[in-house]
Amino acid sequence: MRAGSVELVLARAWSAVVRVPVAEGVVWFKESPPELGFEPALTALLARRRPERLPQVIAVEGRRMLTRDAGPRLRAHLDEGGTGAPAWPELLALEAELQIGFAGDADAALSLGTPDARPALLPELAAALPGGDSRVDAARRAVEGLREAIPVTVVHTEAHDGNLFIREGHVRVLDWAEAVVSHPFVGIVLPLRFAVERTGSTAEELRDAYLEPFTRFAPMPELREDFAHGYLLGALVRALTWHWLGADEPEDPTTAWLEIFDGIADGTITLGEA
Repeated sequence: MRAGSVELVLARAWSAVVRVPVAEGVVWFKESPPELGFEPALTALLARRRPERLPQVIAVEGRRMLTRDAGPRLRAHLDEGGTGAPAWPELLALEAELQIGFAGDADAALSLGTPDARPALLPELAAALPGGDSRVDAARRAVEGLREAIPVTVVHTEAHDGNLFIREGHVRVLDWAEAVVSHPFVGIVLPLRFAVERTGSTAEELRDAYLEPFTRFAPMPELREDFAHGYLLGALVRALTWHWLGADEPEDPTTAWLEIFDGIADGTITLGEA
């Protein structure tokens, strides 16, 4: 039962979030736009798989969702000098383990409306974006470079410290609105950049920490080669996500991500800088 006044915390084109005080503490109400209407059902699906790492879902009704409080954002926790958070290599390995675990949910996620960004589709999807044949060809080469050993999965493309929440040292991954079904490596672009900015570690060290759980599928040298292709495609998937959303932003994120794609492709943007 509600125990006080509700507070509108966020109201943007891609979500509205309301803080609701209750007798037990706080719960959160979120409503997604039609373009992201899959998020509540997808969150509930994945929470059943990994309840200790996803938000605790109280109720889902169409594009609306009610969840229990997951603690402060990891970003705020770190900025305020909080302790007890897992180190970034551990967080990146956690992301990898979630991706591996959600591979069996890819078809169910697609049936809920999660965007289909499986590698075979990416060159064709790239053709719908501004930029001409050069990006299509680069996407095709990257897709052809990926080995088939690693299965497609549900990929959170923004699993950085703004969407990780922590309570008593326990981390949960929230905000699955920009999830896709794709190769897992397309989701690491933003988490890797934030990890590099937060630590003194090199991008290569952090990349290998992320890749370690995938060594059950292939040796590390092969994973590093695949990672390079997935990293490039990750920028393309981010551009596609904004293109599908069609959000009215002062600076067009689709164009910005296509420029990042170009920079990764020509080597002017290196690992961890995107």
